[in-house]
Amino acid sequence: MAAPKKPSRQSKQEANRQRAAQRESEALGLPPQEFRPPRRMLVWVVPCLLVCVAMVVVAVVYRGYGRFTLFGFGIVGALYYVRLASLLVNGFVRVGPTGMVHKLHSSEREAKWKQVRGLEVVTTPFGRRVMVRMGGAGAAVPLAALREGLLARSGDFDAEVGEIQRRKVGGNRLKPTTRAGAGKAAVVAWPLAALLAVQLVELPWQEPWWPTNKDAAALPHACAAVDAGTVRQMVPGAVQSDEAHLDREPFQTSGCRWAEPGRVAGLDLSLHRYSSEGMSGGVANAKDRMLTYSRSYDSTPVSGLGDAAWQIARPADSTTNNATGTAAGSDGTAARNVQLAARRRNVVVIVGYTAPASDGRRAEERAAAVARAALSRVWFG
Repeated sequence: MAAPKKPSRQSKQEANRQRAAQRESEALGLPPQEFRPPRRMLVWVVPCLLVCVAMVVVAVVYRGYGRFTLFGFGIVGALYYVRLASLLVNGFVRVGPTGMVHKLHSSEREAKWKQVRGLEVVTTPFGRRVMVRMGGAGAAVPLAALREGLLARSGDFDAEVGEIQRRKVGGNRLKPTTRAGAGKAAVVAWPLAALLAVQLVELPWQEPWWPTNKDAAALPHACAAVDAGTVRQMVPGAVQSDEAHLDREPFQTSGCRWAEPGRVAGLDLSLHRYSSEGMSGGVANAKDRMLTYSRSYDSTPVSGLGDAAWQIARPADSTTNNATGTAAGSDGTAARNVQLAARRRNVVVIVGYTAPASDGRRAEERAAAVARAALSRVWFG
């Protein structure tokens, strides 16, 4: 029995031409078709965009730790989701016998079939999308439509790719190739790397909650920082005239004032806690506050009190209580005013004490004792 004849090379070419002509005839007979991206993705894109905008607003108002992280991730996220929302609303791909027209955001681009070299399906952990390889260099152009994503897996993806193949006129058929995009590891690694990079600006090691940081995280109320007996000894017949306690970033302050009606004596105590702000830590900010006292021409250092302490002692106005702003009395009693500032790490204690001039050095010793007692009430680290 004679073996069947193998088709000649010429007959193969003729068969290929016939199949190509048939495909071209079918494609020319098909109406143009338009594909739109799945707008169901807007169900989660819009809330994510709003969250990112809220992060930016909070970062502008908030002054504590994390503001740079909020601002950076908020800006990047907002730009990404605005772009994605624009693509979902405005994008499309229109395929006809001469080629395809695709639009991502605002402008349309046309690709003739002779320019198209192939289709590339890119897979990601969230879905799939299609890119078109153009020109001799094989540059890949993303398409707005023909994509799957979160809440947008309808099962029509492969059928839509097939429709593009059917409508190509001339040349070889478009055989889509599959390429893996960013994997799960990259999706986690990139945001994590960005978060770690932002910490170079956030400087978490300057925050009170950092394990090795011994800065104060809170302040006691100033009115409770001094023993009542001490106050009575310094200001006989003292009346608490004012109290303020504000807990806010980047610093916290607490103040208390005692005065003796109609007398010269008065005591003013305030505590200030500084946090990191910008590239400056809480300790550095507290040191800057102390410069006001250390650079005064008549200030003198005080040893053995916190990390640094300075005082200014001078005669007070005979008719005005410099610590409290109240009248000193009608007898014109001579007075001595002591202003003392002491710092321990990120906390500055300021004592204003006005006493009769006869107290002499004892007024300075009492002011230092009040500052020491107030610092002892602050918990560091």
